[in-house]
Amino acid sequence: MKQFFTFVKKEFYHVFRDRKTLLMLFGLPIAQIMLFGFALTNEIKDSNIVVVDYVNDAASKEITQKLAASDQFELQSALMSHREIEAAFKKGKINLAVVFPANFNSDLLAQNTAQIQVIADASDPNKANSLTNYVTNIVRDYQLERVNEAPLPYQIQAEIRMLYNPE
Repeated sequence: MKQFFTFVKKEFYHVFRDRKTLLMLFGLPIAQIMLFGFALTNEIKDSNIVVVDYVNDAASKEITQKLAASDQFELQSALMSHREIEAAFKKGKINLAVVFPANFNSDLLAQNTAQIQVIADASDPNKANSLTNYVTNIVRDYQLERVNEAPLPYQIQAEIRMLYNPE
């Protein structure tokens, strides 16, 4: 064991004496950490989404504006049919679609509950989950603003559907 410790001691002296070895030993890992720290991120920005608004009322427009104001989303031209949505997903033009049904505002005002449909391209499941979470959080923020103004609490539920990788 004494011989081993002597060998380790000699190698430490060698490393600290030689500047090139010291740079390779400590400098390169620090440079990699700095580089990968800036280059690799789980944050999603500027994802292409489309909003299908069958009702086109104040509530759906306000939610759409909140989506457009977010850094995570880049709103594409509005599509008006499910076939156009499906074609855009197949071409890879969009990552997410938010659909407001025709009875969105009437349900919201009459029953204080409404549903929107969120369709995500789940070929990248992590990205799809993140995007759907962003949308549901934006809708939840809208709800919380409306609760303060309304006598009865609103409830907007997002029906999430993953395409291409539903599991």
